[in-house]
Amino acid sequence: MALAAGFGSNNGLGKDGGPSFDTLRVPFNLSVLAVTQPFIGHEHLVHRMTWAQIKEVSRFVETVTRHHTVLAKNIDG
Repeated sequence: MALAAGFGSNNGLGKDGGPSFDTLRVPFNLSVLAVTQPFIGHEHLVHRMTWAQIKEVSRFVETVTRHHTVLAKNIDG
């Protein structure tokens, strides 16, 4: 389990609309996109993190989700 606290519910969406990483396999590049794409507050987050931090978090997410069977997808919602 990725232990993605605060997100996820029985239908896969959390109170903030984010998916639970406890079931999704999130590749490195998708994780980077999730932080850097300008949507719902992320446009502020990307300016508060260095590229080194974004890469470190993305590597971590990829590592802890690598055995999950459901591949996360980039959707434009």
